[in-house]
Amino acid sequence: MIPFLFLFIFSACGTEAEPDIDPPTPQPQPDPVVDTSAEYSVTLTLSDDNKQIELRFGQHANPTSQDEQMPPPPPEGNLHAHFTKNSKNYWKDFRSKDSEAEVWDFNFQTGDNGTVMLEWNLQTTKFPGTLTLVNSEDDSSIEIDGTGEIELPISANGSFLFEYQLDE
Repeated sequence: MIPFLFLFIFSACGTEAEPDIDPPTPQPQPDPVVDTSAEYSVTLTLSDDNKQIELRFGQHANPTSQDEQMPPPPPEGNLHAHFTKNSKNYWKDFRSKDSEAEVWDFNFQTGDNGTVMLEWNLQTTKFPGTLTLVNSEDDSSIEIDGTGEIELPISANGSFLFEYQLDE
């Protein structure tokens, strides 16, 4: 009789009760990492009736491998252009792809040989920003998008800024 009673008591109690556990509080998810890197190259061509100069700038994964310093400038009266960075002159000037803002200092000297044109051609791999050509003399600007050109005054020396800014 005792085994039957034990079985009866055990059956009446049922199985073990599940403990009262609150479900875990969801943790806030971290903001997704936004890739703001930029990889692009701009080919600039400065030309007059006698000469053509090609320069390049942009942002790259390994920028110093793309930079190229240039020799001393020619005498006055000859077409010439370069980028200035750290007191040095460059034909090619590339910056880090991870930079959200960059400014290139572009200097030019026109010759005495007719119309002087500055043409650009933007080639992009990844371009999440805006690139602008700024005339430092009068603060006028042109957005660099694809290809374009401007005419420069004959017998002028000057500079422009190329400014990149990540779009917000």
